[in-house]
Amino acid sequence: MKSVKLIVLTIGIFVLFVSLVPQVFAGGGPAATDPCCLTINPGGGALALKGTLALVYYPGDSVNPPYVDVTLRLERSGNQAFFRLNLPDLSLIGVPDNQVLCTIFNPYETGNPDRIPLVNDFVEQILETFFTGKTTDNTRLVITPSSASDYQGSEYCNPADGNCNIGDTGRISTLGDVTVFAIDSSNFKPANSTCQ
Repeated sequence: MKSVKLIVLTIGIFVLFVSLVPQVFAGGGPAATDPCCLTINPGGGALALKGTLALVYYPGDSVNPPYVDVTLRLERSGNQAFFRLNLPDLSLIGVPDNQVLCTIFNPYETGNPDRIPLVNDFVEQILETFFTGKTTDNTRLVITPSSASDYQGSEYCNPADGNCNIGDTGRISTLGDVTVFAIDSSNFKPANSTCQ
C-alpha cells in the first residue's frame, strides 16, 4: 500500500513539475502574448528581406513625449534600400524585441490610431521597392522568432531615471540584423491564435 501511495505522489509531483516548466523558462509567470505579426513558419510562398535595423528610443521628459526613430536597410536579390520611420508618443519600456519589430512592421500593432498611417506608409514603401503589385491590402510583413539577431546597443541617458531600457536589454539605441518576410495576407498564420 505504501508503494502505491509513493507512486501516486511521484506521478503528482511529476505532473506539477511538467506544468510549471514553461512558466519557469518564461520568467516565472504565464508566457507573454505573441505579437500579431509573428509566425512560427512563414511558408513556402514567403519572400525574405534581410538587412539591419537601427532603432533609437527617445524616452521623453516632462515636456516632450517619448518617440522612436527607425532606420532600416533591407536587401533582396542584390537590390538594397533604406527606409525611415518616426513613431511619436511611443514607449518601449519593458517591450520585448519581437513586439518592437511588429510595432514597426504591422500598422495595426502600434497601439495608437494616429500611428497606423505612419506604419502603413512605411510598409507600403518597402513593398513598392521590392515587390511589384504587392500592397498592404494583399501582403503582410511578418517575422519569425529568429528574425532579430546579433543585436547590440548602448545606453546613453541616466539609468537612474528608469527610462533607458528597451525590454530587458538596458539599451536605448539598438543596431542589429533583421529578417522580415512578405507573404500573401490570406496565407498568414500568426503564432498568436487570437490575431486576425
